Amino acid sequence: MFQIYERCALLPRLQRSRDAPDPQDTAVSLGDRLNVIDTVAELARDTEEDCREVRTVDIAQRLAWLDRAAAAGSESAQADYVTRALGVLTDDPQAVVRNAEEIVRVKTDGIRYLEAAAARGNTRALFSLAIEYRGNVTVPPDKVLGLGYLLALQQTGLAPDIGGPVARWSGELSDDELARAHNQARRIFASCCAP
Repeated sequence: MFQIYERCALLPRLQRSRDAPDPQDTAVSLGDRLNVIDTVAELARDTEEDCREVRTVDIAQRLAWLDRAAAAGSESAQADYVTRALGVLTDDPQAVVRNAEEIVRVKTDGIRYLEAAAARGNTRALFSLAIEYRGNVTVPPDKVLGLGYLLALQQTGLAPDIGGPVARWSGELSDDELARAHNQARRIFASCCAP
């Protein structure tokens, strides 16, 4: 339900993009811009059709559906919870102050959900935890633990394109920190992903 209501919440942006393309955008060719405009217009039409019967009050309450899914153990909802929920709560800059307590709750619940999904081997959750501990906004930065999650993800063999970040992040740590990160990775991998 959250995904349906989230799509409906984006409808006004789609309509604005469809109705008023940026004529000053010279980064792409005219043909490419026209293709994008056609694609956005089609997406807007499809979304208008899908959202015709959806009430504004349901769209406003969409975060409750994400909360339910994550609390019920949906791996997908848990892995995407922080990003999606913070997106809802911070979409309107004027609402950020009004939603301050809810933002704190979402951050706390979000890390708990990410850890639960990561414990089941969800690679998006492992990557998100690496990013969060690297120094994002939900937890205090812990570069050792961040690299530990990234190394555990690398050990799964399901994320072949992370060699560059692993090398960069490793190069920023002392030998002692690097050893601790590898220990963290072994612990994380053993608890989530080892055969």
